[in-house]
Amino acid sequence: MAHQLAKPQIHAYSIALCLILALLFPAQAQNLTSQSKKATKAYLKAEEAFRKSDFETAKKNLNEALKTDSTFIEAWLLLADYAAEKNDVLLGIESLENALAIDTLFFPYASIALARFYNQAMQYESALTLLSNFLKNKNLNPLVVKSATELYQLAVFRDSLVRFPVQFDPMNVGKTINTASDEYINVLRLEGNQLIFTRRSNESSETALIERFYHSKLIDGVWQEAEQFELNWPNEMHLGAMSVRADGLEMYFSACGWDDGFGSCDLYVSYFENGKWTIPYNLGNAINSISWESQPCISADGKELYFSSKRKGGEGGADIWKSEKAENGKWKMPVNLGKTINTSGNEMAPFMHSDGKTLYFSSDGHFGMGNYDLFVVRKNIDGTWGKPVNLGFPVNTPDDEINFVVEASGEKAWISANKADSFGGFDSYTFELDAHFRPDPVSYIKGFVYDKETQKPLQAQLTLADPYTEEVLIATESNADGSFFVALPSKTSYALEIRKQTYLFYQEAIFPTSTSETKPFELHVYLEPIAEGKSVLLRNIHFEFNSAMLSESSNAGIAMLKTFLENNSLLTIELSGHTDNIGDEDFNLKLSENRAKVVKEALVKLGIDPNRIATKGYGSSQPIAPNDSEANRALNRRTDMKICLVLK
Repeated sequence: MAHQLAKPQIHAYSIALCLILALLFPAQAQNLTSQSKKATKAYLKAEEAFRKSDFETAKKNLNEALKTDSTFIEAWLLLADYAAEKNDVLLGIESLENALAIDTLFFPYASIALARFYNQAMQYESALTLLSNFLKNKNLNPLVVKSATELYQLAVFRDSLVRFPVQFDPMNVGKTINTASDEYINVLRLEGNQLIFTRRSNESSETALIERFYHSKLIDGVWQEAEQFELNWPNEMHLGAMSVRADGLEMYFSACGWDDGFGSCDLYVSYFENGKWTIPYNLGNAINSISWESQPCISADGKELYFSSKRKGGEGGADIWKSEKAENGKWKMPVNLGKTINTSGNEMAPFMHSDGKTLYFSSDGHFGMGNYDLFVVRKNIDGTWGKPVNLGFPVNTPDDEINFVVEASGEKAWISANKADSFGGFDSYTFELDAHFRPDPVSYIKGFVYDKETQKPLQAQLTLADPYTEEVLIATESNADGSFFVALPSKTSYALEIRKQTYLFYQEAIFPTSTSETKPFELHVYLEPIAEGKSVLLRNIHFEFNSAMLSESSNAGIAMLKTFLENNSLLTIELSGHTDNIGDEDFNLKLSENRAKVVKEALVKLGIDPNRIATKGYGSSQPIAPNDSEANRALNRRTDMKICLVLK
């Protein structure tokens, strides 16, 4: 099953203890510490049952042996091994404390096993005291010293997390989403109004529980009854973790045991077209291997795919890998995220926030509170990764913490957990994320594109660029119904252009604010067919204050205008400058003329024929808004492009 955790080495110390006991006590009564024949007989039965993995029979006989002889050290030690197998921490502590109380020198290494139990029970001071005394022993095996030292450091780390807890007040999101089955969070749409998750049903097939996709919508602040995805695929069984691109048009997911799979679980993609999800196809042998691939996370721009895999070439266990999408739309060979993130243990459930640089994941290989803990790591400017940071206690506990999603604002997070108020198994919870672990807030643009004359929707091209460097951040297109959705990467400003062949373009300069993530940008764009006399506002061309000098934030706007003129070589245009009504009119007229000329000069330097461009300044004579406020006056300080002639 795609959500099944890789097997953690929870009881490595239990196995080691069992082997040592087998060597020390080869089922010969004369080697045992008890003088009671009755206790010895019961113990030998327990040892035989333990070897056969009949643990309950072993426990029954051990209790009988200890009832007869409470100083029977070997029986206490084997009972501790039983406790380790059953993960009965309190029984393990009781058993080993009794064994060490009888004779600390009989089996000194029991101190390490007891310290591990103390760690599981969050009794860190007891673990530290025990290990500190143990490490004072001379002539210890170097490997034992290494193990005890690491265990000591782990106890120090966990103790520090508990002493300084982070903000955490999880709220179960309720029975409209959570059931007696396991619910695993996959996606919270960027708008925050749709939750997508995997439900592992109590219904079972011949080999495994059934996993299917569900979604719930937030209406008037209330999550609605979850509904199963209507997929109508030939195979809808054994679906695992999934991720949906920010615009909602691509779904990446894991599926196990499908006929076209390369390994036990593979990654697939499906597209949302004509109101339904297409038949999925396998991402191929660049992404998938003969091993296990699962838990995909697609970046907001759709250019990076993160996932967990047990393929060769990793650091051990399951690692997090990343593939980048090439310009031809194909996925490149994945790269391992490296030793900073991946360990000899297992790294699972990557979640890359829409800010493009903050990655959350689950691991049992890094120092943590228990088996699987949640971590955050941030990407540096040069593309390298910083050091993973544990999300702290009580977000992390001695139990498994796995699926984790953070909202666009960065303020709230969602987690899959099995807690006291769960409806059964893993449920979905939400909580306010501690400020230390928050990503950069992210916003988005959504809207529609129409033909201004017919009011019909248009499928147009959208380009989002860095206004200073001209780097294209996102290149996409609106849907058949004219709708579009673009996640804004982490930048302070953007140059947006919407264009379609035979139409005038639309431009917008976007400057996110502290409230943009809660009040995203919504646009209704009406494109006009190219015709003589039609004009368009050049919103991505800016000037220094009271000057005709182009601002560096105009670089993308100039480049966009150049591309339009190259793609429409039969046009001649007029560039017109405009001002507000503040100040001397003669100065404003001259300023507006000079600004138009400066834009022309920039285009000519880029290779545009100067004979195609006329310039004129209008001062404050052609306002597009009343000059009664600073906001309106800013609208009037502009540069326009008007179509003068369309050659046939």
